[in-house]
Amino acid sequence: MLPDFDRLLRDCGVQRGGKAPSTTQGTPISAGLSRTVLSRTQMHRVPARFVCGESIRVHPIVEHAQSVAVTAGDASAADTCTPITDTKKFAFSRCVSCQEIAWFSPKVKRRAGLVRSIAILALGVFAAVCEATVVDSGPVNIPVPETASGVSLDVITGNYASQAPLPAGWDIAINSAAGGIAVLSNATSAVASSSGAPLALLPGNEVGSANTFVGGSLAANAFRRTGTLAVGFRFVNEITGATNYGFVQLRTTAPNGFPATVTRYYYENSGAALVVPGYSRLFQSGFEGAAIAADCSAGAVQAALNAVPDGGTVQIPAGTCDWGASRVTTTKSVRFRGAGAGLTTFLRTAPVTEVEVNAGTQFMLTFDCQNTTKQVEISDVSLQGNDSLQSEADRLVDNDNGLYLANSCVDFRIHDVDLRDFSIAALTVRGANSRGVVYWSDFISNFKCQPDPLSCEGYGVVIYGDANQAWPALSLGSNQAVFVEDSYLDDNRHNVASNQASRYVLRHSTMVTTQRTRNFGMVDAHGRNPSYPPGSRSWEVYRNTFKTRPLSMIATGISMRGGDGVIFGNSFNASTFSGQLRANIPAIAWLTDESGCTAAWPVTNQTREAYLWDNDWRGPPPGYEGPAVRVGSSCVNHIRENSEFFLSPRPSYTPYIYPHPLR
Repeated sequence: MLPDFDRLLRDCGVQRGGKAPSTTQGTPISAGLSRTVLSRTQMHRVPARFVCGESIRVHPIVEHAQSVAVTAGDASAADTCTPITDTKKFAFSRCVSCQEIAWFSPKVKRRAGLVRSIAILALGVFAAVCEATVVDSGPVNIPVPETASGVSLDVITGNYASQAPLPAGWDIAINSAAGGIAVLSNATSAVASSSGAPLALLPGNEVGSANTFVGGSLAANAFRRTGTLAVGFRFVNEITGATNYGFVQLRTTAPNGFPATVTRYYYENSGAALVVPGYSRLFQSGFEGAAIAADCSAGAVQAALNAVPDGGTVQIPAGTCDWGASRVTTTKSVRFRGAGAGLTTFLRTAPVTEVEVNAGTQFMLTFDCQNTTKQVEISDVSLQGNDSLQSEADRLVDNDNGLYLANSCVDFRIHDVDLRDFSIAALTVRGANSRGVVYWSDFISNFKCQPDPLSCEGYGVVIYGDANQAWPALSLGSNQAVFVEDSYLDDNRHNVASNQASRYVLRHSTMVTTQRTRNFGMVDAHGRNPSYPPGSRSWEVYRNTFKTRPLSMIATGISMRGGDGVIFGNSFNASTFSGQLRANIPAIAWLTDESGCTAAWPVTNQTREAYLWDNDWRGPPPGYEGPAVRVGSSCVNHIRENSEFFLSPRPSYTPYIYPHPLR
């Protein structure tokens, strides 16, 4: 059931017949006009909204534009719309039709003037209807054969093959033609081009409807050099039937482009444009800073941290260094930077048998923030645990951990890191009221599962508060949380988990589960347990993509065992079952309580306020029938629809600014 028109207006702060919310400049966006110009500040503060059959989705790159002219068309007696157009390459994607607008209120139907007003107000109105998601393949590192077949990609399924011609329904191929690397599309796809040749896209460039697209086989002369560039393309999404835009990151080599590797690919699943992110934004032309490590060895890194003044920068050169079981730690405010993820790599190759996590002795790299008094930034490094080196007997007693932010780090930044193959956790954040942002990072294959007493472990990112802290007030939509955004989390027991009065926000990221992790929640929050009181305080999970690998596999998605929060705007991959498209994840979320709801209602720290809405979930697969939100069988009298959880937007809730201001 779609929400009623009045509530949509109210939730966006718009009064009937009034104006859209004022901007920070105090200038309201006018209603009832056929055209308005929004300043850069206005556009940056306005999230994606429905616009008369189309939606404007303001991408973070919007800050590069000074203004945008938006013109709305009239609705005819048949309730058709002239699509909104713009002059600054902003992205549009169809969500619902004008007929569906008319459904909201009879007053809208066949009233061109009001529909026109809605189009202008739409930047502040239809918050709950539609907002799209960027889908990230994660690191794939697919070699491109120097042949006419090259490698073909189907970005929806993740399939690839060396096959010519490009199979029907697949999207783009990279191959060898005309003496070097080339790009091939088919009848349902095309390549972003200039003067008939593929564009070599750089970080900050946009791929969308404003680009020129050319089909067929194109010699990619701009890619016949050494470096990492992106080639943009458009394609027809075989699930939705809509035209989507994406890009493929290529690592190429002079003089003809080969050897070549597809390192990663992205697409936007609504028809909106997307922006090419950076690859490694640091140290393009040498090092600067207060302390430069002699090399990437544990000893050299520790020496640089010891030498740098409080608040200084430590820079680690490129290299792959075996740290064995060594640990590196600091209690300083510091910027810690490598030469790039995949370029500066720390390897843990020895077992770690300590069992006391709070002592911090299991971690490769520890930043102790001394109870909020220190600030840290960590970027452009890779940490790899010993999991792939362990026998099953070794893994039984191994407690391998990666990066640790200890004792309440505040306003921290972690970005452009690759953390993988740890038995316990890739990134651990611990301490009362920790807050900061993790972005542009990969957390891959952190998992172990052993018989009792150790049971199963493995977290991409795990956030702990303090077992002794007071239960925090609920502060959804604020900066009082650990944010994970624009990141890729794959093959972890829990991609994100939490406990002990912690608060986190997971948004605009890609979650992947595999055969070995499928029965564990991709996203998790612990509740109260006598062993580790209190439970998680809050969680906000939105605008993420949830995928299974293989695509047809059934798996668990979001599983919350305590705390309060919101889950909205997420996309769950789907497959065809007996001719019907169904989600591979049987429910949007599972809600239960760590205690099993054995005490009288309400159980301490149980979920009391969960709101779920606007998730792209296509119903359960055969054999997994049930509601969109599943409640643990022992908790059906404790966690009830319209009492503890609601299938509607949370009143007065506004997500915190995206991208996070610390970025």
